[in-house]
Amino acid sequence: SRRASQAYAVIAADQRAMLKRRGIVSLLLVPIVVRHRVISTLGLDSITPRKFTPEELALVESAATSVGQALESAELHQELQRRAEELEATVAQRTAELQRALAAAQAADRAKSEFVSNVSHELRTPLTSILLYLRLLEQGDPRQHGAYTQALLREAKRLQYLIESLLQISRLDLGKVEPRFET
Repeated sequence: SRRASQAYAVIAADQRAMLKRRGIVSLLLVPIVVRHRVISTLGLDSITPRKFTPEELALVESAATSVGQALESAELHQELQRRAEELEATVAQRTAELQRALAAAQAADRAKSEFVSNVSHELRTPLTSILLYLRLLEQGDPRQHGAYTQALLREAKRLQYLIESLLQISRLDLGKVEPRFET
């Protein structure tokens, strides 16, 4: 078999010397393969000259295959663990980013609500004055109509100014108008 031909590798001189010191005269080596690469060998040795049987070769090949599969499984488990940790870190980072974005959106919403409340108050004040002076025109002293009309005009202009200011803010916000800075 192909594995059998791979099993007989050239052994370096220092390895031969080590085998000789241990008294090994017969050696059967089978490669341990992980992800299509040889990472080690598994073998049988003997201190007596002999030819290993096909059953012994099959046993060592089976053991080498099992060891290779176990090592590959361990590598895959480590890789899976590393990727799970990377994914966990990415999820934590994205969660923190989303929490910051949510906090910013909530702050913007609070600012918008406060702005709407302030604008409502600012618009209500001249409108209340206008309604008051209109009632005074209907029911008040006719000699004061000129003063009431002047007050109505003043409050209407104030209301107009507030509305124009709001429209200008809206145009700036929408990018329809460029800001013009003055000292």
